[in-house]
Amino acid sequence: MSGEVEVRHSDDEEGWQVAKLDMVLYVDDHIKTGERSSAILSFMDMNTFVMKPETEIIIPTAYEKENVIKLITGNLRANVKRMFRDEVLEVEMG
Repeated sequence: MSGEVEVRHSDDEEGWQVAKLDMVLYVDDHIKTGERSSAILSFMDMNTFVMKPETEIIIPTAYEKENVIKLITGNLRANVKRMFRDEVLEVEMG
């Protein structure tokens, strides 16, 4: 992480908290980066997502066979290290 990165659990609009290294993220968590900020999300299967400045995403499902990230605003870069047969990587955008 660099700069301002925040996480909020559930739909609590006022529940933003400062993200910490090695923070556990849950289904439906929102993650956002501020101006001149970035974050790298690493998953157990070695896939990573790089969040660019002024980006917000939601983690809508458990990260198993179907890998989904919801991009609310901003830019997201994916680095897919390994995908098994029948796995799916999906980025939903509004």
